[in-house]
Amino acid sequence: MPNFYHSGQEQAISLIGHTTVLSSMESLILKRLSVEKLRRFCAQALEKAGLRPDDAAIVADVLVMTDTWGTFSHGTGALRNYLISLRAGGMNPHSRAEVVAEGDSWAVVDGHSGMGMLDCHMAMNIAIEKARTNMIRSSSQAGSGIRLRLPSIVREG
Repeated sequence: MPNFYHSGQEQAISLIGHTTVLSSMESLILKRLSVEKLRRFCAQALEKAGLRPDDAAIVADVLVMTDTWGTFSHGTGALRNYLISLRAGGMNPHSRAEVVAEGDSWAVVDGHSGMGMLDCHMAMNIAIEKARTNMIRSSSQAGSGIRLRLPSIVREG
């Protein structure tokens, strides 16, 4: 559970032993924006920068979800730089990731200089589908996280 406290002109947010210091303006934004309003704002900004509505919604969801985990630098804190890059041509807002090579249990996804979150979204869905159809036949230590989460993902779908 986050621990919020005030310190002069700044507010610190302590999340699981990690402290981030925010300016007063950021603190006000954090206090007054709902997750859904922030998601809509991000999606609209990304659409104005050229992303298709469905792609903007995916990216906005990832950015806002990352904020809810307390990692603002990789969440909406990165939005401005993404918008600049999209508008300047550093990222292609119209790209469509594609599978350029694949086997029964692997795939190589080329994002064509698009937003990495969209490429990862596609790759994750491909990996889940491949796990459903091929499963893991022979494996050594993969950590308890994959042991617990992957079967539930495959069963849910």
